[in-house]
Amino acid sequence: MSEHSSGNDESRPSDDPTAEYREPPRTWRGVLKYLGPSFATLAIVIGSGELIGTTATGAEVGIVVLWFLLISLFIKVGIQYIIAKYAMLEDKTPHRIFDEVPGKIFGHSWSYWFIVIKWFFSDNIQYMGVFFGAATLLHYLSGQTIPILLCTLIVLVGVTIPALREYDFVEDFSTVLVMILVVVTVAAAALSFFSPFALSAGDIAYGLSFDIPDSGFYIIFGVIGITGVGTGEIIGYALFVNKAGYGKLAGPRDSEGWKDRMQGWLRVLGADVGLTVILEAFVTTSFFIIGASILANSGDYPDGAQLAVYLAGAYQELFGPFGYWILIIGGFFALYSTIFGKLNLLTEVWPDILNQTERFSDLDMRRVALFVGIVSPIIWLVGGTVTGSIVALLFLGGFINTMALFPEIVTAMWILYKDDERDPEFQFSLPAKALGWASLIATFVMLAAVLVLQF
Repeated sequence: MSEHSSGNDESRPSDDPTAEYREPPRTWRGVLKYLGPSFATLAIVIGSGELIGTTATGAEVGIVVLWFLLISLFIKVGIQYIIAKYAMLEDKTPHRIFDEVPGKIFGHSWSYWFIVIKWFFSDNIQYMGVFFGAATLLHYLSGQTIPILLCTLIVLVGVTIPALREYDFVEDFSTVLVMILVVVTVAAAALSFFSPFALSAGDIAYGLSFDIPDSGFYIIFGVIGITGVGTGEIIGYALFVNKAGYGKLAGPRDSEGWKDRMQGWLRVLGADVGLTVILEAFVTTSFFIIGASILANSGDYPDGAQLAVYLAGAYQELFGPFGYWILIIGGFFALYSTIFGKLNLLTEVWPDILNQTERFSDLDMRRVALFVGIVSPIIWLVGGTVTGSIVALLFLGGFINTMALFPEIVTAMWILYKDDERDPEFQFSLPAKALGWASLIATFVMLAAVLVLQF
């Protein structure tokens, strides 16, 4: 990872003396060196939603909805890939793409305004809960009695992220966080199969049988917004792909061999998206199994980050000190990785949004990023401390996020609709289009179900 910024023997100057291109890797080993945007995205994805939302859903609704959870993970990835590929081919940022969707309101597309409103409300609401949850876990880890000071410490650490503004650092640190999470959560799920509450092979088969539970629909659909790639992560992934420079590594569009190089880097993009799905499925399914087995049989459980502490106590009774610490450490890293990833994403998002407006496009975007990096955690700190209800905040933010998928669905449909206007070599293949449309339609159906069940 971070190979995108380092020179190697595959880099050659193009016909333009001011630009360089890099031959895409031709082997799986070579491809692995360039995977990175998936880790920066997964640092956000496999965090609070899985630790709190998915675990609570497994306990409340049961293994019966395992099939639904897995489908919700996979279908949104189609939207992620469509927008990221278009951003690569056209060398455009995601907010500029949203702004191109027909239907102008006050000089910008309705899709653009919808996403801007989402960034204002949904993420701040949701991350009040995430922030306070991380501070609560840190409180239990450290033994300190004043969580507000621990929240402040996280703020101070968080402020350094936009100051660094180095994508390589973000990518590498995200990789470390994600791999810790994968190892810890899979180990915790594996331990659950050695407990008195272990799920049997028949239980897992039942969870994949497409049966529909009698209750819990609202919770299920709320989880769509806080697990897997959501609205923010779909946008963030396209931004991270731009930062990794996949499209730029192909060189200028008019240079010799550009088409072959772009096809090669698009294959890297496909592999990176595939890695997102695989790791995401491992972690999300692990948290769900923990909830459907141990948590479901442990009686009444508490709210928010205390849920991880409660689970850690249950694991200590079943497996000793090792079980306790694997849950506490996993819970903290899940919440902290979400804060780290989201804060970094927001320092990319707001400069990109402001760059689309003539009024603000000449601002010093580094200062904008630093301002966002400082103010956002303070909002989360105050809001999370005042409200204190972590699960309610997560699900409210998740519900808004779910609704905000609508403009992304429309944007992806618009991209597919315009596909015939592109060079045939870069059009989506028939299977890719079929999967894309299936993903979009399935997501739209779930959004409709949310509205019907809510109102």
